[in-house]
Amino acid sequence: MISVIDNSVPFDLVNLAGEMVFDPKFDWQMPTGGFSTVSADYNKTEAFKNPNVVDSAQLVHSLLIGSEIRCPMFHFFLVVINHALISEFGDKNEDFHVHRSKLNLITRDLLPNPSKEYHNPPHVDPTFGDKRHDVSMLYYVNNSDGDTWFFKDKFGMEVERRISPKQGRVVIFDAHHYHASSPPKKSSARVVLNVNLTCPFTLSEVYKYKEEEDNLRLRR
Repeated sequence: MISVIDNSVPFDLVNLAGEMVFDPKFDWQMPTGGFSTVSADYNKTEAFKNPNVVDSAQLVHSLLIGSEIRCPMFHFFLVVINHALISEFGDKNEDFHVHRSKLNLITRDLLPNPSKEYHNPPHVDPTFGDKRHDVSMLYYVNNSDGDTWFFKDKFGMEVERRISPKQGRVVIFDAHHYHASSPPKKSSARVVLNVNLTCPFTLSEVYKYKEEEDNLRLRR
């Protein structure tokens, strides 16, 4: 299940988020796995069986890792996250718990063949649940090219869906779903807020509950 939600975050917060991350003094850092979209232990030999896979340069800004707040701006982005959850799930938003949150910046890249479509290595997100279900959220901070790709297989041979970055757009999906970012060709930078959450229910169960509640409201 992949949900795309537009206009869930207030306009002033959308603009402020963009201004913050593109401030010249904003603290972008090199990822712990190196100047790359994938971690050092990622099996690149397997990933690069797909000729459409590249490994873009990336900068990150950590907001929350586990229970440790790495940046005071996490509180601002938590407001953004909660607006999206409340808009999509209503009172069920309280079932979601944020475990990790970070900003990723990918710059325009020199691709092997500019006329071809490339994406970064397919992956699933880290999981935090024991008896809870892991959910991922993307929040696009700016308008750019560089779609998010979703796949039916771990090598990215079978594309399920592509979603274009749009400022303020939110994407929610199961954390075990293979997906990948892609480097922009036209825009100077693509910035996305990545959020990892857990929930005691599967996304399908949450949406079923929401549908039942909506139907009940309509009958009243």
